Amino acid sequence: MCCLTNIRWRRNPTWAMATIDFGLARKTEKRYNSSNGTQPHTETETAGTPGRCSYLMERTNTLSALLGIETGCVAFIGAGGKSSLIRAIATDAAGKRKVAVTTSTHIWRPQHGIELDDVTEAELTRALEAGAPVTLGHPEATGKLSAPAIPFETIARAADLVLLEADGSKRLPLKIPNETEPVYPIRPGLVVCVAGLSALGKPFREVCFRAERMENVLNERDPGLVGPSDIATLITHPKGMLWNLPEGVPAIVVLNQADSKETKEAARQIARAIGDPRILRVHTVSLTEDFGGNYAHCCERGR
Repeated sequence: MCCLTNIRWRRNPTWAMATIDFGLARKTEKRYNSSNGTQPHTETETAGTPGRCSYLMERTNTLSALLGIETGCVAFIGAGGKSSLIRAIATDAAGKRKVAVTTSTHIWRPQHGIELDDVTEAELTRALEAGAPVTLGHPEATGKLSAPAIPFETIARAADLVLLEADGSKRLPLKIPNETEPVYPIRPGLVVCVAGLSALGKPFREVCFRAERMENVLNERDPGLVGPSDIATLITHPKGMLWNLPEGVPAIVVLNQADSKETKEAARQIARAIGDPRILRVHTVSLTEDFGGNYAHCCERGR
């Protein structure tokens, strides 16, 4: 059961996104922060009823606002653009909130902002008040940062917003976690599960980190080329990316790298296949180009 509704938006966006919201009633939203399009700007129209899966498209240059990330501890898991999303959100929030970026595993050292490791809460607070994002981690010989010496609880007290990278993926667009990951050193308020759509149509073994574990999730020795159903399964399977989501903590899914007409259509199929009640929304994101189209799609959840 589906319907189409029109969407009108302004040109010159920085981000492009579609959202599947599980439980969205009819909504019309038009927000203008400036007339020249250089400040946060959103125009959306959606239709649906509670309990249905409502599909909407939004364009804005405030990615953090679209994802609903404002304050608290947000953990990023999965593959296909976690670090890029964290950097973008940290940049969005800088100057408006005290933003800390950290990891429970490994992240690349920041190109901008402040980098700290073993500091006191007072020293961290002073650094955060300078306005730039503060990255916390212990320098490794590899050029990456591992978990910082300062306790995560201290980071959470000092910062308004903590962006935590909670697992790794060897820069591949998909992953299957093992029994030790993701690592949640403190209870997050939200988990962002990322999957890269660049994996579509490519051999599963070449684009999935820990592909040797595929039998645990896909019940196949080799599924061949990656399709939309494979990505949906990797996200929602009991041994998939959300396998150890803390009880009571909500999740959102970000289908990143929606950089072509084909990947956008595949993203819609993935979103419709996700019926996990722990997942609040599915966001389809392109960080590199406009998200084409002028319609919204509403369908029954899971169809």
